[in-house]
Amino acid sequence: YCLAHQTVYESIYNFYYELIVGNFAKAGHEHHFFNFLIFMGLFLGRLSGDIFLFISEDAYCTAKFDMHNRLRRGAWDASIMRWIRKRRTLHTIISVFSVYFWYIGTGFYLHKALPTLMDVRMD
Repeated sequence: YCLAHQTVYESIYNFYYELIVGNFAKAGHEHHFFNFLIFMGLFLGRLSGDIFLFISEDAYCTAKFDMHNRLRRGAWDASIMRWIRKRRTLHTIISVFSVYFWYIGTGFYLHKALPTLMDVRMD
């Protein structure tokens, strides 16, 4: 499991970092790319419905009822979520990318902000 996690993480991170961030880093706008990754992670989680797994049971039932009503009204997001959920392999792939995009994006800010926040040296 750990080997698979590290392999997927490094593959996704290195591919996107070398492809996109290299150009942003030269211009000093590296943080825009990581903001985009966080947004894409949350957006993919919303489309697949996995973002609702992190809320309480009552809130989940409310969200499920709301999505059922949205599906009956023909909302595009509910239709996409149902279409993705019917395809197990696609749902798994989107879920993995969603988690890793969010993880990579927040990891960047932890590595940038945490040392500054935890610096206890007196000036």
